[in-house]
Parts: sequence; C-alpha cells; structure tokens
Amino acid sequence: MLDSIREGAKKPWVKFVIFAIVISFVFAGYFTSSFFLGDPNAVAIVNGESISKNDFQRAYTNIKSQRADYYKANVKSEDDERNFQENILQQLITEKVRDLATIDMGMRLSSTALRDVIQSNPNFQDDGKYSAELLERTLAGIQMSRGAFKQAFQTQETTKQLVNGLLSSEFSLETETETDYELISQKRSGKALQINYAPFKTDVKISSDEISKYYEENKESFRVEEKVSLEYIELSVEKLLKQQKVSEEQIEEYYKDNLDTYYKDDDKRKISHILVLSNGNDSQALEKINAIKTRLDNGEDFAAIAKVESDDVPTREIGGDLGILSTEDSDDPVEKAGAALVNIGDVSEPVKSDFGYHLVKLTSFVKGAVQPLAEVKGKITEELKRAFAEEAFHAKSSDFERIAFEVSDTLKDTADVTGLTIQTSPLIGLSYREGIFANQDIKDAAFGSDVKEGLVNSSPIEVGENQLVVLRLKEHKPSKIESLDLVQSKIEIQITQKKAKTKAEGLASNLIEKLEAKQDVNELIEKNSLKWTQLDKVERNNASLSYFANQKFFQMSTPIENESTLDKVEDFQGVTILLLTQVENGNWSVADEATRKQRANYMSSYFGNAGYGSFIEGLRGDASVTRNLSNLAQ
Repeated sequence: MLDSIREGAKKPWVKFVIFAIVISFVFAGYFTSSFFLGDPNAVAIVNGESISKNDFQRAYTNIKSQRADYYKANVKSEDDERNFQENILQQLITEKVRDLATIDMGMRLSSTALRDVIQSNPNFQDDGKYSAELLERTLAGIQMSRGAFKQAFQTQETTKQLVNGLLSSEFSLETETETDYELISQKRSGKALQINYAPFKTDVKISSDEISKYYEENKESFRVEEKVSLEYIELSVEKLLKQQKVSEEQIEEYYKDNLDTYYKDDDKRKISHILVLSNGNDSQALEKINAIKTRLDNGEDFAAIAKVESDDVPTREIGGDLGILSTEDSDDPVEKAGAALVNIGDVSEPVKSDFGYHLVKLTSFVKGAVQPLAEVKGKITEELKRAFAEEAFHAKSSDFERIAFEVSDTLKDTADVTGLTIQTSPLIGLSYREGIFANQDIKDAAFGSDVKEGLVNSSPIEVGENQLVVLRLKEHKPSKIESLDLVQSKIEIQITQKKAKTKAEGLASNLIEKLEAKQDVNELIEKNSLKWTQLDKVERNNASLSYFANQKFFQMSTPIENESTLDKVEDFQGVTILLLTQVENGNWSVADEATRKQRANYMSSYFGNAGYGSFIEGLRGDASVTRNLSNLAQ
C-alpha cells in the first residue's frame, strides 16, 4: 500500500560586529519575523517548508473548540493566551516534522489505495455506499479543495502506517509485565489525617493596616484593563443567507444543469488489467504488451492471458480483476484508461505507468441511478441561497469598503447603502474571548490609534471567509487600578486564606514532628477536632483519599518492617498527613489469562509509545525550525 538568508561595511571586522549584534537580537527574540523566514505569511518554517497563518488559524479554531471548557477555565490573561497559542504551534511543528519524515522515507499511498480508503470512510457514505455528492457537500462546507482533501487523507494514512509500524515492533518480556502487574495491583495500608483550611478561617483577625499594606504591595493585581465599546457593521455570507429567496424555476434549472454532477449516483465500472513490468527496460516491456494486445485482438481470453502473462501477482490469479472503478477524477493512468472505455469487453491500448505497461479491460458497467428532484429540492434550495448570498456579499463589499472610508465619522451611510444594521458591542478588553471580538485583528483595530484616538471608522477587517467587519469607537474606559474600597472584600478573602493555610501547615508540621519522634499526638488531634482515616489494603482507585493524597500515598517509599513512612500533601482544601505502614504487591500467579493479556498489551503499547516519542523527539532535534511569533493571531 505504501509506494514509496552597507555599502561601507566591507571590512571583515565590521561584518563580524554587525553579525554579533544581529545574533544578539535573535536570541533576545527580536528578529522572529519574515526578515529571517522569507515567507511573510508563515508562523514557522520547518526544514524549508512553511506552516502558514491559515494552517495555524485552522488548528487554533479547532483545538479551541474541542477544548472549550479547558480554555474558559484556564486562559484568563494575555500570557495564558500566548502559551495556548505557542503550544498549538509546537504541535503543528511536530506534525510537519513527522509528515516530512514520511515523505523522505518514501511512504505514500497509491491513488487506488487512497481512493479505497476515502470511499470506505463512513463519513462519505450514504446508506452504506460511497456518495460523491456527500463528499462534495462536505468539502464545500469546510471550504477545502478536492486536492487539499486528498493530500490531508494521504498524510493521515501514511502517518497511521508509520505509527502502527513503530508500535507493532515493540514487545514486553513476561518479567516486565509481571513487575508492572505487581505495581499496578499493589495494595497499601496505613492512615490519613485531613487538616482542612476552613476551621482556621473563623478565628482569623485582619487589621485595616494589613489590608492597606496588602493593597499597596499588590496594586497591579487590582488593575482593570482598558476597555472599549464599539459600533460595528458586519457583512457576511451567513447573515445574507437569511435574506435570499429562491424560485421554483431556479430550482428546476439548477437541477437540470447539475444532474450528472450531483444528483446521479456514480456509474459502476469494473475493470481488469494485465501488467508487464518494465524493470528498467521499457522497450522490451512495450514489445511484450503489444504482443499480448495482438493476441486479445485475435480473440484470446483476457482473464486466461492475465493468469499466465500478468506481472501483478495479487490480481493475476483472478484474471487481473481490479474491482469497481470510481467515476471520480484520478491521476492514476490505469484508472484513467478504465474510465475512458465505453463498452463492456473493450480493451485499452497499452498504458504506461510507473511500473510498466498495462492493458485495461472494462468487464462490467452499471449506470448510476438519478435522484428525483423532490428528494434533493431542499438541498438545492440551500445551495442556491448560499450562491446568491455569496454574490450579494461580493456586490456589497466594494460599497462597504468605499463608503466606510469616504464617510469615516459615522457608520450610518455605510449601513444605509448596504442595507446592513449597526450593532453595538459590550465593553471589551484585550483579554475578551467571545464572538468576533476574540479575533486579534478586531482587537488591534479597536485599540489602534485610528479608531481610539482618531475617532474614524476602521478599515474593513476580514475575520473569516466571506466575513468583513467595519467598526468605530462608541465608548472608551482607560485602564485603572480599582480603589481600595472596591477590592477590600477580595483582599480580606485572600489574607484570610493565607493565614488559615499557614496555621494548617503549622499544625501539620507539628504533628509530623511528634510522630517522627514517636510522641503521642492524640491530645493534639482531639483538640483540633481531627480524626484519622484508616486505610486497609486500599488500591490505587480508592475513594478514601483525595486525588492528590492518593497519588502521594502510592508514591511513598515502602517502610521497613515494624516501621512506617510519613509524608504530607497539600491540595485546595487543606493538608493531608499520610502514614504508610504496609505495602502488598499484586500476585501475578493468580492473575487470569484476560488480565495477563491486557497487561502484556499495555506494556507493549507503553514501550511502543515511548519508541514513537523517541523517534519524534529525534526528528525534532535534527530539524531546522524558525518561528515567527508575530504571526500568531487568533
């Protein structure tokens, strides 16, 4: 399946000084733009291959959508956003390195194999059968060309082959699997003492001087970012869709014009072939294939000759049968030849491929059924509405841009001419993450000098495919530090939490000190209304401990006989003292066959993933990577 960088600066010392200055700027992070990259639209270049802004934007949008809960909970500042973006860029760089490696290794799918993979994908099947119409609609929806789609699938499948190859080459010894089972099935005994922060908060006393001191020392943390409210007009295909009307005549005309392309099932062509390998001698292979063609012209049976003469071993025994040929465009010369045959039984002239010469025969043909207009009317209506909306978008976009520029002190004229509505945004800051105002180009314009200080309309901003926005300032609120009276309650909470935590940690340290000295701690425990939780042969997934406490408990070193191991762990609620008295390893001899097989598969997969990680790490280490962080934009 796998077919394999001044006129006066001429003196050497001057050049050396300039070079040293430039290098220092590089390591300071200045020249991370197209000055070095050569491609102004690249976010990175890997071994000479660009990762474009569009590639990054597509990945950013997808990952942000898939991890929406994580993003909302964790990305709260500009630094958080930058880290989020850089993590995505690192992922794209790794993928590019990997993809280039598969190319260097000659890993590729033949067009026939790629076609089979695509047609067998359930996402492109209707009632269990491949649907070219469904594929076309999918590609239109995601705005991807057929060529880009095939390349994406080619990359996906070769990557899968690479990963599977690396994973399948790894195995685990029985002793390794046994050791893993003994650890994973381990049971531990001891006890835990949870010291919560909450009880210590009730006695906390906070003076006004403490509050004032905390406020003065942490003023910047109470700064409210600069915010603006905007008037804006949005021109997009999606909004124009709702305004479009489609007549019955237009639907019928579209149906007739596109009948063969979209509303007729694929013709089913079954083909066979005879292959003569060239093996570096084209003339000899051509002579032999011509001789076979003469025999066929004289009436000999194609399948019989294929069984004897064809060099394609997998199909030779079945008369050269290649199965059903799709009617979709193909670059494969054998498939192109098969698609050109008209009548059942027709045989092509000799066809040249990378392997040699072929004769192709059409053995079966079933014309595709036509879908009635009633079945596809709804789809046609939506397709026409979108086409009309796109036409309206392009017709309005020139007026949209021209009037917003010519009458720059208001959006009213632009709205009147284009028939669009002036909308008002909420107060937004640079950290705003909702809707179109999450777009960095929108925020750059909103906080730029033209809009914020010049009080003029922005230039049209492209926030998506066929989506333009013009905006102007409605309200501006400068950045400021909130007054003490507004943040006092927050300060009181933070000081209380800090003092309670200090008291809880102090008590925990005192108890551990006494336990290590083998002193009685019962009185101290009772005084603080605490209680030990007994842990009797608990497993790793037990519910007796918090996640962090459980992790720590199973990381503690095994105690020597008649002794115990002490440790503590902090989490969001308090401090937990852990006392480990006994460790009992899992017993491999009593593990059933299913468990043994599961652990063996796990260990093989573990070593395989480690091998794949090492392979990718090696590729990353050897790769030439230049990043352009200034091009990272939402």
